[in-house]
Amino acid sequence: MTIPAEDRHQFVNDVGHEAFELIVRRMEALGELSLRELLPSVVGAVNVALASALRPAIEGASDRAAAADSLLNASLKQTRQLLDPIVHPARS
Repeated sequence: MTIPAEDRHQFVNDVGHEAFELIVRRMEALGELSLRELLPSVVGAVNVALASALRPAIEGASDRAAAADSLLNASLKQTRQLLDPIVHPARS
């Protein structure tokens, strides 16, 4: 079954935001944390989720190092695209 690109984009966006909200709620449950304390923990949790998501593809690859590098580069590229509107906001 093929998922149309628009549906896939919506699914990824919704699930990504849900996962982020869950991570933040779990971190906030630890108590009052400054952004300086919270941010590395949130990013660390996201990295654990990313590693878990990439693991099956890397384990199934004939060249695990190359697969890991390729998947991480693709992830970095997508993350940068998501951050671009923040880095370069539209001017009104």
